[in-house]
Amino acid sequence: MKRTKSLVIGAVMVGAMSLLAGCGSDKVGYVDTNKIVQQSQKMADVNKDVAAKKAELEAKMNAVDQSNATAVQKAQQDAQAEFEAYTNSKDKEIQDYFEDEVGKVAKQEGITVVLAHRAVAAGGVDLTDKVLDAVGRADTSSQEANQQAAGQATSQGATQGQGAQQ
Repeated sequence: MKRTKSLVIGAVMVGAMSLLAGCGSDKVGYVDTNKIVQQSQKMADVNKDVAAKKAELEAKMNAVDQSNATAVQKAQQDAQAEFEAYTNSKDKEIQDYFEDEVGKVAKQEGITVVLAHRAVAAGGVDLTDKVLDAVGRADTSSQEANQQAAGQATSQGATQGQGAQQ
């Protein structure tokens, strides 16, 4: 889900840059997108969904006749394509969700420009905790379990991809 972090950062930056084009005396805010992605309940839920989809696809692959190399390879390719499409849709879903929530919080706070925290050298209003409060914070025990599940899904997907290449 590292790509999700990049997408969220990109969305914030694109929105901010378009606002900056016509700004003079606007109030600037910033968010720590890494913190939001790591600590939000929405991201924890998405990680659960992705792990469940991965398990579903693995079960499908395990059901294929292992003695038929062509069938195994096709099942791996199909599963990989389906998993990629699924994660792409989840990335888009989470990007749109966080973009909307950041916009709502910014509007409530009278902020007209929101940047990623790394883009702000000094000043500005930190909206990170307010956004986390708006989207809901993940329970830390479920958050750690979700991060482990997402890490396993990523590492196992890479291992399967290597197996298909051999």
